[in-house]
Amino acid sequence: PTRRSSDLVMAVMVMAGKWAGTPGELKSLVLAKWFAPTGPGAELDFLVRVSPNGVGEAKLKAKITRGGDKVAELILAVQGLKSARVGCL
Repeated sequence: PTRRSSDLVMAVMVMAGKWAGTPGELKSLVLAKWFAPTGPGAELDFLVRVSPNGVGEAKLKAKITRGGDKVAELILAVQGLKSARVGCL
């Protein structure tokens, strides 16, 4: 079995919420590109860039890899993040 797409989106949301100190809400999935399937137990690396673009809103750009190979790229529009910081997780 492969890992569900929603699992990867949720992982990015949880990381951003921990970084900001408050959970955010997914406003929209702007872009999703899937390059390779993953299964249970696969070790994944996440690089997430946070770019605030308004009061409590941000774009999260995530690159997900496994052993250096691309698994997915996501861009999420999120609301409710209380941090105005720009950064990488």
